[in-house]
Amino acid sequence: MIVRHFLHWMNAAPAAERGDASAALARAYLYSDMSADDRAAAEGALIMLLDDPSPLVRAELARALAFSDEAPPAVILGLAADQPEIASWVLEHSPLLLDTDLVELIAARRVHSATRHRETHEPAMRGLGGFGRGRERRSLSCAA
Repeated sequence: MIVRHFLHWMNAAPAAERGDASAALARAYLYSDMSADDRAAAEGALIMLLDDPSPLVRAELARALAFSDEAPPAVILGLAADQPEIASWVLEHSPLLLDTDLVELIAARRVHSATRHRETHEPAMRGLGGFGRGRERRSLSCAA
């Protein structure tokens, strides 16, 4: 019920307030004791926030979830595929992203941010040399 009210409020709120509220919802998801139903509703709302038209909202969501291994994987993957200023938070810090996730993101031209992921294994980065052209390949060879 609270999540439904949250989503209704989000439709009319200014972007800055939506960003603050999105970060608060993410923190509640990560750190509050919720019933299974409330947790599922909150996760659904976090997924819906990936479609918010304001990059500010999605950036706040990325900053709130980036460092946690309890973040919803679907939200992390959605944020990782967002524009670079948003994606960089989860690409560089999320413990949930695997090398295979990074390979897919690099193949989709998210090269510069994904190559900075702190946990990327050197063999995986060398194996990515076939993706991209010119500058992307140089970026990959420097990252490996």
